[in-house]
Amino acid sequence: MKKVFVTKHIIKGLLFGLLVLLSDNLVNAQSKKVEEQYEKIYEAQEKLQKNPLDINATRSLADTYADLGDLGKALIYINQSLALYEDLEESRKKPKLKAHLHYLRANIRQYQGRYQGALNELHQAKNDIDANKKESLLLDIGFNHYQINQKDSAYHFYQLITDLYPDSFRAFYNLGNLYLEKENEERALSMYQKSFEKKADWKAPLLKIIEINLKQNDYDTVIAYADKWLENYPNDLEILFKKGNAEYRLPKLKNSIKTWDRILEIEEDNADALRNKGLVLLMQNNNKKALKYFESALVYSPSDPYLLLNLAYACIRLKKWNEALVALDKSILEEGNQALPYYYRALVQKELEDKINACNNLEMSKILGMEEFEMHQDILNYCSD
Repeated sequence: MKKVFVTKHIIKGLLFGLLVLLSDNLVNAQSKKVEEQYEKIYEAQEKLQKNPLDINATRSLADTYADLGDLGKALIYINQSLALYEDLEESRKKPKLKAHLHYLRANIRQYQGRYQGALNELHQAKNDIDANKKESLLLDIGFNHYQINQKDSAYHFYQLITDLYPDSFRAFYNLGNLYLEKENEERALSMYQKSFEKKADWKAPLLKIIEINLKQNDYDTVIAYADKWLENYPNDLEILFKKGNAEYRLPKLKNSIKTWDRILEIEEDNADALRNKGLVLLMQNNNKKALKYFESALVYSPSDPYLLLNLAYACIRLKKWNEALVALDKSILEEGNQALPYYYRALVQKELEDKINACNNLEMSKILGMEEFEMHQDILNYCSD
């Protein structure tokens, strides 16, 4: 055991050292890039001192300051470049340069939340922009139309993109969002599926596919998509949770337990996974083991009212009345406007022959919205006598 312990710590030390080394390399690479960008600024400013009408120098300064995130200075040199462009002789004018400057200014306007201004710039740039930027520009036009609530125009541009660029996964995804807003889940699902087919390592459409299928109770499809993703990203906790919940609802309880165990291998103190495994064990009537998992989860999430409620229910099944009451009291303290804790408390107090409190809690559960058809007839009879 001691050798294993030492080995684990040696490995952890080596991994930490590797992370530090990688971090240092990343910082050094970033520092070098910034240094190179400031060298470009120095060179461009020297050129401008020699020739204040050098549009290539002002364009270089606009690009570099934009890369550095200094948007104020970037705008100054974009505006200067566009003014110089207008004064050029016709033979020296390059439409792609002008389009690039408008596109750069559009990106800044978009970042500032000035979506109409961004649209104006994008439309000026769209005819002459470099071919390799055209898809991105059209996506930006759609995005800015969407931001100012011109959703039909956004739809038009996203549809145009899918015609011009059939592999545009972002356009299909954005079309899916528009259909989902219109509550057309089938069309939305089709768009998200196309997006995921085009780029199977992009998680956004996958989450939408899973969300819609969960809503439609198509748990087998959720599991199939989750498994496809987990082949390449086996430690993705978010997708593992989606899969485990789908298995629980089917119910494929043994598979669900395997999924929660997998999560706990990755993150042993995950309170949600511990609680969910406890819920599966409750469904299997393994109440003692379920209680242990709820207790373990509470170590990491001691104030979770729903977890306390789960623990109380396991105690009720095991006839641990006093422990159940303690958990229910804590649950009510954390979240006092839920009906179920009061109902459970009524059940426990009935077993303890505390009729006054049992019936008071039963009445409170009704006030908070619990209907009589949801209640055991025994407790209703007990309080009607």
